[in-house]
Amino acid sequence: MVSFLISIPVFMSNFLRLIAASVLITFITACSTPRPLVIHPSPDQPTPSWSGKMNLTLETDPKQIFSAEFDLQGSAAQGDMQFYTSLGTTIASAAWDVGVAHLTIPQKDIYQYESLEALTKKLLGTTLPVNMIFEWASATTPNPPQGWSLIRNTAELDGKPAELLAVREFPSPKAHLHLWIQKN
Repeated sequence: MVSFLISIPVFMSNFLRLIAASVLITFITACSTPRPLVIHPSPDQPTPSWSGKMNLTLETDPKQIFSAEFDLQGSAAQGDMQFYTSLGTTIASAAWDVGVAHLTIPQKDIYQYESLEALTKKLLGTTLPVNMIFEWASATTPNPPQGWSLIRNTAELDGKPAELLAVREFPSPKAHLHLWIQKN
């Protein structure tokens, strides 16, 4: 009889742990939002779109590291991009056109900039080689801007994403950009 009384709390303890773990998993998945793919169809031609992952490291003191998954559409002149955590929660959305760029951060305001370059500087702390990224994503030979050099440039092959690794030596701070991308 004594062993039966002792085994009840152990059984209840395991049962309570299972319930607590289930509730925790439910809350975690409820906090992430599904990744919407925003498409702006054009009657003339379809908008190119890609999905991928970005790692950007700035050699500052202390070192700054930005890592996110993303959906990208359009071109360097006109497009949009959504950044997500690995759980799918939206970090930020950007949209740009000639002479204007908007940055939307969830639960905050929408910010407006005069260019995509100014927007990336605000969001990431540095400008990105946007033209080079779109050239690479479009499967043409990327032309790195002044200060940037290509370390690795591979094409999408057999279901494996394309990969781009580029380094900016100047202007300061030094930046390492690593992208993996697949065409949608």
